[in-house]
Amino acid sequence: MKELEQKELSINKATAKVITLQFDIADYKQELKSSNGNGNGALSQEQLEACLRSAERELDIWNYILKVLENEKD
Repeated sequence: MKELEQKELSINKATAKVITLQFDIADYKQELKSSNGNGNGALSQEQLEACLRSAERELDIWNYILKVLENEKD
């Protein structure tokens, strides 16, 4: 695999991860909003909040990785 192709595939992978995390965050927020402080049945309110914080932190990391990859492309 050529280096340029690897970079493009890496950017595509990071972009897909960012989009997936954005959907996950939206889902967690909706779950928290609709649960009225009781969780969703499978997870407690505290667990949902922890999942949301973790997903937001991971999104920040993947956005940074994507930025680095895009800067290397140039």
